[in-house]
Parts: sequence; C-alpha cells; structure tokens
Amino acid sequence: MRTRTGLLLAGLAVLTLASGCTGNSAGDMAAVGRAPQPEHGAAAKAAPATATAPGTAGQARQLARTAQLAMTAPDVGGAAAQARQIAVTAGGYSGSEQTDPRSATLTLAVPSDSLDDVLARLSKLGQVTSTQQSAADVTDQVVDVESRLETARRSVDRVRALLDRATSLSDITSIESQLTTRESDLESLQARQKSLTTTVTLATLTLTVTPTPAPPLTPQDPGFLTGLTTGWNGFQTFGAASLHVLGAALPFLLILGIPLTALIWLWRRRTRTPHQTT
Repeated sequence: MRTRTGLLLAGLAVLTLASGCTGNSAGDMAAVGRAPQPEHGAAAKAAPATATAPGTAGQARQLARTAQLAMTAPDVGGAAAQARQIAVTAGGYSGSEQTDPRSATLTLAVPSDSLDDVLARLSKLGQVTSTQQSAADVTDQVVDVESRLETARRSVDRVRALLDRATSLSDITSIESQLTTRESDLESLQARQKSLTTTVTLATLTLTVTPTPAPPLTPQDPGFLTGLTTGWNGFQTFGAASLHVLGAALPFLLILGIPLTALIWLWRRRTRTPHQTT
C-alpha cells in the first residue's frame, strides 16, 4: 500500500512538472510563430469588411473592430430609435444608451462583417460630422488561449485518471485539490476564449447624435422698406417703453398728486383773501 501511494504521489508531481513545461513550451511556440503585425490603421484598411484576414504561416488574422460616428439630426430621439432598429436588423443589438433632448449616445454591437453596411445606413439618418474606424489585431491572444486551453484539458484529464486509481484518503484529498485548481484554470480560459470570440465576431460602434443647428440669419438688403420697417419697430419700442414708464409712475402721481393739488389750492386761496379784504 505504501509503495502504491508513493507511486501515485510521484506520478502527480511528475504531472505537475509536465503541465508547467507544456504550458511554457506552448507559450514559446506561440511566441516563435508570431510575426510583426501592422498598425491598427493598416489592419483596418487591409480588411475593412471582415473580422478575419489571411495572416502569415496560414494563420487567419483575428481583428477586433471598433467605430465611432457623430452626426446631427433634426429629431434626436427619432434618429436614436432608427439606429437601434438598424443594429437589430443587421443581427446585433443596442448596449448602453444615454439620451436627452440635446444629445443621444448609443453603443451598438453589430456583426463585424456588416459594420460597413451599418455605418452607411446610419449615415443617412442625419448630417455626419465625424467618423472613425480602427481594428485591433488579437491573433496572438486567440492562439495563446487556444494553446493553453488544450494543455489545461489534457492536464485535467490526467488528474482525473489519477483520481480514479487513488485508494487512500490522503491520495484522494491531495488529487482532488489539484483537480479543483486545474478545473478552475480551465473555466477561466474558456471564459477568456468566449470573450475573445465575441470581440472578433461583433464590432463595437459608438453613435453620437446632436440636434441640427439653426440656420444663420441672412442680412436684409438696405432700402426704403427696410428703413421704414426699422423705424416702425423703433417707434413701437419707444411707445412701449413710454407706456411702461407712465404705468409705473401713475400710482405715485395719484398718491402724491391729490394732496399736492389740495395744498396748492389752499395756498392760492389764502393769498387771495388779503387782497380781497383790502
């Protein structure tokens, strides 16, 4: 029994070392197979309509595409609603959104191979003020994750085989701990692979819509009618201001005018009385 337990532990230790070496080798092979990649702008020009393009050594290049589009439209809310419908029709969806009467910002996810068509349809909703596209090459990340996934799956299978042959409680506990750790690593890599796949298959498009600015006022030609209109408008403004001042002063005139008039009348009467007696 001790011999068998020792053999199981020795096998588990060898397996751990082999997994580490395999992971390093896979990383080294992925690093050796990497070729210098073009800049983002060059990648976007090389494959404007697809998320993958032929790469070196027979490896399909994986591109994560993004785009930004800004425009003005008479109806901001209506343009935002139509943009959402265009994304859904293309096979995508609308993510985050911020809308108010003055602007609307939408984050749309659309299939990468339909990005150019979606941009063309969105451009018809208003007046385009700016547009930008970029493509990030994630080929190295995809290859690295796939290699690590294959290594992790083989490692989990080997540990499960050791667990099936284990007989003592200590062996089972030790191997189960190793299995839990490796299954967790495998699930993390699977989630990473799913995220990369979504990034490549769906392009992210940020749309900003603002109201159409009001047209500038055109200056009128000088002439008799223009001068007459200007003078009439000025007279109306003066009359309105005068009436406003009169209306504001009228209460004071009524309150102070009546006593003042009475005092003047009394004063004149008293000044006339001595002359009459004389």
